Amino acid sequence: MNILEKLGIGNDAGQITEKIKEFIDKEDLGAVKSLADNLDASTLTGILNKLEPTISKVLYALLPDDMAKNIIDKLEPGVKSEIDKIDTTYLEDIRKKAENSNIVDDVVDNVKDAIGGLFK
Repeated sequence: MNILEKLGIGNDAGQITEKIKEFIDKEDLGAVKSLADNLDASTLTGILNKLEPTISKVLYALLPDDMAKNIIDKLEPGVKSEIDKIDTTYLEDIRKKAENSNIVDDVVDNVKDAIGGLFK
């Protein structure tokens, strides 16, 4: 089972890659465009699988605990146990810094838009 299936979006990797490409075009990120043109569903899935532990940590750092927990619960137990080891005071520090930073909000909003409502 790949990370897309674990996150409950099954085989919608093609749709996600299209959303990412649309975002790159909309934001006029020309330097990234050639990479996006070659991004397909299997490549995206491979990248996400390699980044799974990091993605999980980022989700906990940036999202409210209950929302992050719902997503993390769909991941494999090994990943979940690694996340459980993370020092929560460190995460609170990140969250507090994020609350005071518009750039983090912008990044989170852009990611949410790019992957079409995965966090809803």
